[in-house]
Parts: sequence; structure tokens; C-alpha cells
Amino acid sequence: MRVWQLAAVQRLEKFKKQSVAASWNGEQGVVGLNISIDRQGNILFASIASSSGYSSLDNQALSMCRLARRLPPLPPEFKREQYSFGVTIEFSLY
Repeated sequence: MRVWQLAAVQRLEKFKKQSVAASWNGEQGVVGLNISIDRQGNILFASIASSSGYSSLDNQALSMCRLARRLPPLPPEFKREQYSFGVTIEFSLY
């Protein structure tokens, strides 16, 4: 399972971009996301579980899910048709 989780986070990280305005304003923080996927890895739903305190960063974290669209398919040991999990996305200036 840990291999799948790492692959899922790596897929999301490919779509991480901090806006220039957020950088200029010194905005940094951690966004907690709740994500639901189907067996094939399609992202069905994503929501903010914990805000960074900046709407620009929170929106960027949700945008990562929209752009990624899908994550790696669920491993065979997961028997459910849908899987929900949490992930944290860190935005830093450096």
C-alpha cells in the first residue's frame, strides 16, 4: 500500500505550481485534501480538509486534482469500488 500512496502523491506533485502572486505575497503553507477515487484511479471528488490560511494555495491544491484527473489504479488488495484518503500538499517559497 505504501508504494501506491507514494505513486499517488508523486502524480499529484507533478501538477503543483505556486502562483506568482502567492510567492510575491510570501504565501506558504500546508493544505490538507480529502480525495476519493474509483478502482481505476479516476479522481471522483476532492475537498479541502484543512486550509493553508490562503485561498490561493487552497485553490491551487484543488487545481492539482483537477489537472491530474487520475491517480494510479487501486491495488488488488483493495476490494472496495471507491477509496477515500487524505493527503497534505506543502507550498513553500524555497
